[in-house]
Amino acid sequence: MSKPIISVVICTRNRCASLAQTLESIAQDSSITPAEVIVADNVSTDQTRSVTATAASQSPRPLRLIRTAERGHARVRNEALRAVRGEICIFTDDDVTVESGWIDAMAAAFADSKVDAAGGRIIPCFRGTKRPSWMEADETFFRPLTVWDDGTVPFQFSRGRYPIGANMAFRMATLQHDPFDPRYGHTGQVALGFDEWELFDRLIDTHIVM
Repeated sequence: MSKPIISVVICTRNRCASLAQTLESIAQDSSITPAEVIVADNVSTDQTRSVTATAASQSPRPLRLIRTAERGHARVRNEALRAVRGEICIFTDDDVTVESGWIDAMAAAFADSKVDAAGGRIIPCFRGTKRPSWMEADETFFRPLTVWDDGTVPFQFSRGRYPIGANMAFRMATLQHDPFDPRYGHTGQVALGFDEWELFDRLIDTHIVM
């Protein structure tokens, strides 16, 4: 296989059951864009290694596992970026089910050479229950405590309104070494998420937002 255009990165920690479902959905993605899949394991103690090995044996795309020695979401994202072989890196989470054609759709966002970062739609799914009445997809509510759906109409990202980490992509050439600040991201001691927003805050200072 030639060098992949897309590298799909799934950061995970001790969620081997949902990870298996995520990997299955990616395997079933009918996209034709050359791609590789990287499972970035953040010091898991469950069956993540064996689940990944099983998925790799059945995957239509190259699939490999990398591991970090130290806890931290930002750290595992940086470790994954060091392993990326593609021109574009797509991040998703270990509890996501992707729709068929997802890889092609994300790759299409970078057809314009001026695009360095993009994000896609996320549709909340509450397994076995309904959305709690207090969880409103409303700008007036504190967004990090909600699960929101920005719909199907493309829009311009702006400061404070960025792609969600479960469906975001970057052109590798635009990222500096270890772009995610390890002071952010869950580490097991401090529950400080949204490390990707800190990166977008820095990128927006040097880019036109589209």
